[in-house]
Amino acid sequence: MRDPVDTPGPDVNARQPDEIVDDDDVVLTEQPAEADGAPAIIEAHGWVLGVHPAELGDVEPPRGFEDLSQPAYRGLVSMGDPLKSGTNFTTVASFAYGDDWSLIEGWSDNDLVSAGGNSAVLQRLESGERPIGVILLENLLPRIEQGAPLRVVYPDDGAVPIPSPIAILSSTSGPALAKEVYDAMFSDEVQAAIVAGHMYSPLPGRPAPEGARPWADLVLAPWDAGFVGWVSERRSEIKQRFREIVRR
Repeated sequence: MRDPVDTPGPDVNARQPDEIVDDDDVVLTEQPAEADGAPAIIEAHGWVLGVHPAELGDVEPPRGFEDLSQPAYRGLVSMGDPLKSGTNFTTVASFAYGDDWSLIEGWSDNDLVSAGGNSAVLQRLESGERPIGVILLENLLPRIEQGAPLRVVYPDDGAVPIPSPIAILSSTSGPALAKEVYDAMFSDEVQAAIVAGHMYSPLPGRPAPEGARPWADLVLAPWDAGFVGWVSERRSEIKQRFREIVRR
């Protein structure tokens, strides 16, 4: 797993709407982002750990992802299926960046359950079937607000950020209309709805979701052009390797 980095603020390669200009500026592809031609970010998600303290008994909650390989957590952990879920896939890719599969191998040896999506992880978490879950913060916070006896653990080895890109394609037949939609996504109304949905706005000065740590206070796994390029080139290999490790 890559070394985490401290992030200075909510900007995850985000650009203001008026920075996207002219006919040939932005093209959204699977290639690593460059200074020009990079997508902007309209929202950011965070992968954290959810725990059900009462179901853990005398077991101390983990502090980070690497802890989940310890014997104390055997049979207690679940996550979604990265072969079917895009965000789960990106998270696994972050753990394995550079072909370091030691973290996933440790989880597998510790009886990891990897099935379904975030709702399935949340169900296993709440029922106590698997009282530790690798899960999106936006799925966990609403249940805590509703009184579920769960807790967020912000991993000390780096939460995994998942930025959501937006761009105006150079091939669009309606650039003016596309620009209107683009601008709308950065409007106060839409950005407020994103935060209300327990996701982070990438724009400076926006509050964190209710009940969440400020983005600037999070320790994050790195997200850069090298990582994006590696995932784009090895998507099928990453899925195959995960299948081999977890379903052996």
